[in-house]
Amino acid sequence: MSKKTITKLCRTAFICATTLWGTTIADTIYLSADKATEFAQKQSLTVKSSELNNQIQKKSVQSARASFLPVLNGTAGYTRMVKTPDVGGASVDTSLMNILYNPSADPTDKKILSGILGMFSGMGSSLSTPDNLWSLGFTVGQPIFAGGRIANAYKIAKLSDEAQETTHKRTLTDIGYNARKMYWNYVALMKSVESIHEAQAWLADLSSMQKKMYENQMMIELDLLNTKIQIDNNSLIELKTKNAIKTFGDQMLLFLGLPTGSDIEVDTSELAKALEAFTPPSEDEINKLLDDREEIKILKNKIETLKLAKKIQYGSYLPTVSGFLNNSFSNQYSADELKHTTTAGVSLNWSIFDWGKNYREAQKSDIQIQQLELTYNNTRDQLRLKVLSLARTVDESRKALEIAQSDMETATKALDISKLKYDAQAITNTDLLNSRTLLTSKSVAFTQARISSILALEEYRIVPSN
Repeated sequence: MSKKTITKLCRTAFICATTLWGTTIADTIYLSADKATEFAQKQSLTVKSSELNNQIQKKSVQSARASFLPVLNGTAGYTRMVKTPDVGGASVDTSLMNILYNPSADPTDKKILSGILGMFSGMGSSLSTPDNLWSLGFTVGQPIFAGGRIANAYKIAKLSDEAQETTHKRTLTDIGYNARKMYWNYVALMKSVESIHEAQAWLADLSSMQKKMYENQMMIELDLLNTKIQIDNNSLIELKTKNAIKTFGDQMLLFLGLPTGSDIEVDTSELAKALEAFTPPSEDEINKLLDDREEIKILKNKIETLKLAKKIQYGSYLPTVSGFLNNSFSNQYSADELKHTTTAGVSLNWSIFDWGKNYREAQKSDIQIQQLELTYNNTRDQLRLKVLSLARTVDESRKALEIAQSDMETATKALDISKLKYDAQAITNTDLLNSRTLLTSKSVAFTQARISSILALEEYRIVPSN
């Protein structure tokens, strides 16, 4: 084989190995409770939507802030004069001209009439307008006083932004808890499969031993058949559990924003970690927890927003003062060139009478504030009860875990005793199989109790909003 051929084969092998390695990495997702939380808080559709709401509120604050600043408006126009009015001397009655040129007319009348005709003649020339009228200009407007409406609108925008930030924080907390909950439930299914595998291995050993005993006519066929039935039942349970793992796994991957159909690998040894100590909360701890709750903060925020809205409604009865500066160029006064005009001033607008509209709106805001205060107090009381309930749940889960562990240890001992009795032919094969089934059941129950204890503590710490 030539050196060139060997080189090609090596390259091909490297590409194949790299491709296979990449496929394995891409198709296998390694998860832990913390990793699941991280994925959910970064990739969940709910979180992304909340982040977009954050951006919207930021823009609202920037928009409200711009209301304090001067506004520059530009104008440009063109007008074509289709028919220009004639304001010259030709419109004066000819009888007046007779007086002016009559030698016998009163000199005083002639003097007065001559002055009038001269005035109209000058007006006619001053009112002449070009056929093509051009204009170009800009105006700078600056609000000076608005009765607090602009300032309070800006404060409302800031409060809305703070409320959205608080909502986003709660969203991240709830999403993280739901991700951990799904992860631990997935681990529970995996541990169930481990228990079933362990039971199947035990039953396979028992079946092998019983076959030898049956061949040596040391046991009846019924016991052998009972063992086979138990193995078949366990195989069906294993299949159902594996299917449940695949279904639940795809749902979890979708929730975490990961590609469905991927293989999930978890470290079930996390269940062996020691549980953190738990002490029921004191009244001060509960009050501090409630003060930090997002729902409470948001309700406070809404109350402050309504108070500011009421100020805006009352402020509508105060005048609005604005300053302006206008610069413009137009050929209105000269057909050949643009003339520069500058104007500056202050404008005042005042709503004097509106049939009490804004006053009624302010009264409505007062009523809404009272409603929110009732909701605030009720929400605080409800959350306080929920905290106490979750604290009791943690305590109950710890006791349930102790009982489940004790039951599993008892079931293990019972199986050992049953095995000895079976070997001594003191019990039937059915009794032995029942002992094995009981141990499998207690193993699964212990896993579920431990996961329930973990989740109870996590739920107590965040007190989910749902």
